[in-house]
Amino acid sequence: MDIICTVDNITIYDVIINRGNMKYSSFEKYPFSMKFGNKLHGTINGKDELLEVKILTDQGIGTFTTF
Repeated sequence: MDIICTVDNITIYDVIINRGNMKYSSFEKYPFSMKFGNKLHGTINGKDELLEVKILTDQGIGTFTTF
C-alpha cells in the first residue's frame, strides 16, 4: 500500500490499519517527513480485509475507510 503526500510538507508519526488489527510495514522509520508528491511504500501484514486506515501526522489524524 502506498501513501502519497498531497500537501507541501507533512510528518507521519504512525499508520494504523483496521484499528491496530493489521500492521503496516515500511522500510522508513517514524516519524517520516514527506513533501508534495513523495510516496511512502509499505506492505500490510495480515489476512483480513482492509477496512480502515488511520494516519497520524503533525497536521492531525486522517481516517480513510473502504466501506
